[in-house]
Amino acid sequence: KVKKYNNIFKMMKRSTRQGKKNFMIDLGDSTLSMNLVLQLETYNQRNPLYPIDRLYVVDRNSITKIVLKK
Repeated sequence: KVKKYNNIFKMMKRSTRQGKKNFMIDLGDSTLSMNLVLQLETYNQRNPLYPIDRLYVVDRNSITKIVLKK
């Protein structure tokens, strides 16, 4: 099962407007695709008004720290 960037982006954007800066996204039984990693890395570039400090993604195999591009 593939998780879509758009769904994650909407959730994070809502939360950043409330002042949240650190995120841990749980993908459940899904695996983290390289495409999703590349999209998540650019979150702050795409959303300069509401940047985040840290982002971790938990999938069925591991916990991955996403290195956010400035």
